[in-house]
Amino acid sequence: MGDFSEVEYWFTQHGNDIYNFLVYFTDKQEVDDLMQETFIKAMTSRHTFQQQSHEKTWLISIARRVAIDNYRKKKIVNLPLTLYQALFVDDKSNPETTLLENERDRDLYNQVNTLPKNQRDVVILRGVMELSTKECSEVLSWSEAKVNTTYHRAKLVLRKQIQIKWEEVESCHAKKKTK
Repeated sequence: MGDFSEVEYWFTQHGNDIYNFLVYFTDKQEVDDLMQETFIKAMTSRHTFQQQSHEKTWLISIARRVAIDNYRKKKIVNLPLTLYQALFVDDKSNPETTLLENERDRDLYNQVNTLPKNQRDVVILRGVMELSTKECSEVLSWSEAKVNTTYHRAKLVLRKQIQIKWEEVESCHAKKKTK
């Protein structure tokens, strides 16, 4: 493939995945800029892609570095609120439950932001992007065992922090009802 047609092919095949990945690191207004930067970097460094991994994994690695650079510039990270489902399963049968779940999602968002960077990256890649352990290991340049261990530890930390927080909230809520 020619230089531009190869990058165009990557964009057509993997653009949505890269976009969805970048949304977790920044707001939607900046994603287009980060997408552009990702594919420019892919084009300028395509000679380094040795096809030992899938091109999607390689592109996500580039997008991750672009997002990290952007984070360093801005010192903020926006993470998904849907990860809660990976930790807890709730019944959305009534409005009160839905309201509580929305609050829990915000708490999860805040808790994920408090994780060390390595745990946060694994949680996003495995828990949100649903990449396989092998794909995560390629993106992060880690062993599969390290990916699994880090992801497991991050989930334990998140689960514990959120359960403690919500036990306190539910206790306060129960006290208000008895008054």
